[in-house]
Amino acid sequence: MHEIVIVEDSESDAQVLERTLSTAGVTNPVRYFRNGTEALFFLQEAERNAAQGLPTTPAVLFLDLKLPGASGLEILAAVRNRAAFAGTLRIVLTQFGDFHSIKKAYVQGADSFLSKPIKQEELAELIVVFPRYWLLSSSVPPV
Repeated sequence: MHEIVIVEDSESDAQVLERTLSTAGVTNPVRYFRNGTEALFFLQEAERNAAQGLPTTPAVLFLDLKLPGASGLEILAAVRNRAAFAGTLRIVLTQFGDFHSIKKAYVQGADSFLSKPIKQEELAELIVVFPRYWLLSSSVPPV
């Protein structure tokens, strides 16, 4: 499955990310969660489904670190070293300059991070670095 999961408590930040993905030509279906507890429940269910051979784990997981319920770091720890999420690209969303949190996120299994507010050129760079995770519209020129 090529689903993108966004876990972000700020609806406006999530909308900016979705618009940025769309502008970049990314056509993956998107699922959005406003708190970490709901996202963890979804990811646990996805792992159970994957154990039954159903391709339900997300291709990309965007995680805000500061969430109500479970934090982004807790979610990273929950999916780290889990076979069902071995193919999931884990991207942390954080404020620019929050290097302490970024280091913690990498320790917990993050693959990359984007500074908020999300910038088109940073997302384009992720698409180039990790090309296999994205479904891209053929009408958008390559980045």
